[in-house]
Amino acid sequence: MRKTTKILICSLCAVLAVVCVVAGIGSTRQGGGEETTTTAAPVTVTPTTTEPSTEETTTEAPEKKLAKELIGKWTDSAGMSGFEFFEDGKVSFTYANLETLGINFDGKVDNGTYKLEGNTLTIAYSIYTATIDKTYEISIEDDVLKMKDKEDGKTSSYVRGTASTSTQPGTTKPAASDELYGSWENKSMSKKYKFSGGGKVTVTLDGEAFEGVYVSEGNKITIQYTAYGKKITEKFTYTVTTSALTLTNDAGSSFIFKRAGTGVEIASDEDLLGIWRDSANMSGYEFKENGVAEITFVNIEIPVINVPVNGTFTGAYEIEDGVLTLTYYIYGNEISDSYTYEINGNSLKLTNKEDGKISTYMKQ
Repeated sequence: MRKTTKILICSLCAVLAVVCVVAGIGSTRQGGGEETTTTAAPVTVTPTTTEPSTEETTTEAPEKKLAKELIGKWTDSAGMSGFEFFEDGKVSFTYANLETLGINFDGKVDNGTYKLEGNTLTIAYSIYTATIDKTYEISIEDDVLKMKDKEDGKTSSYVRGTASTSTQPGTTKPAASDELYGSWENKSMSKKYKFSGGGKVTVTLDGEAFEGVYVSEGNKITIQYTAYGKKITEKFTYTVTTSALTLTNDAGSSFIFKRAGTGVEIASDEDLLGIWRDSANMSGYEFKENGVAEITFVNIEIPVINVPVNGTFTGAYEIEDGVLTLTYYIYGNEISDSYTYEINGNSLKLTNKEDGKISTYMKQ
């Protein structure tokens, strides 16, 4: 009995030893797992080291980015009016039919300045004797500039264009050139174009008129209109003189349009040709062959414009039944006046058919 008991006790000790060893191994493996988990923890927090640079990007970059993106040329959807911002705080404006001041102004203003604080843009410029100050809230996204007028709440959108490389205004040609303004006719094609301010054009085909729009940039012009239920797009390069407009398509074919009214015969009134000036020798007319006229104004207020006008404008004239009709364009406005006239030696007397006003000019 004692010997059997001793054997059993020894066997139990051996089993216990094995169990202890197994248990030890298990605890060692469990401990190793805990160490692995502990050592991995620092890896999960390492991204915190990049947080400061992220904060810098969100607090400083937007304003600098907006100021940088603002530099360049922006035009409206018609490609007619817009702005060009320069790095030195200067801004130029191109307008087609500006009505802010109660006038129809077409052209470019190069005397503007601007200041950007956050997303608040303040600009100042002058047209004629009027000074304009405007403040906008702006945003730029996908090459679209949105400007919300802080005074009236109106939002205008502009698309990024080709910027000038100059740091000073004055080098960018307006999108629409006033040299195109007027009526141009090709009788053999039975086609006529009439270009006016605001990018508007009337295309006449076989005597039927269709309204459309046009955009010009440099010597390129795109004309769009709908005729007989079909939308038509025409693209040309062009050259223009006082009496002829030449349009050349992509195939290299050229079409010459004469300024309307320049084909009128005036051989019986050759005495009208030449330069005629008022008593101050400043304002007046120059009548050329082929019905071309140049009208010069010096601080003269035109009823349609309602502001003093200075400059020389090219137009057309025709004579029919003793009546002289002058047609010309100022800032996109078509002006047509008819006169009876008398020439006595070096004196030209014009009597306005509408109001009866008489003006006298001397030949130069």
